[in-house]
Amino acid sequence: MGHDPLVSVVIPSFNSERYIRQTIASVRNQSLTDWELIVVDDGSTDGSLALVENYVRDDSRVRLIRLEHNAGRPAV
Repeated sequence: MGHDPLVSVVIPSFNSERYIRQTIASVRNQSLTDWELIVVDDGSTDGSLALVENYVRDDSRVRLIRLEHNAGRPAV
C-alpha cells in the first residue's frame, strides 16, 4: 500500500468457512476504500484458511496471520 490505511479491521477466525466470505465481502463493499483487513486464523481445520488465502492473493489490503494451533480464547 505504501501508507498507513485510515481504518484497520481485524477478524479473528477459527473454522469460519461458513461465514468468512460474507465477513470479508462486508468490509470490501464499504464506500471507504482506505482500509486494511487482517484475518487472524487460529489454527482452522476447515476450508476457511484457503478462502482467506484467495482474498490475500486478489486484494493487497487483505492480510493473513496464521496460528498453527488453536489457542482458544483470544491469545496474545
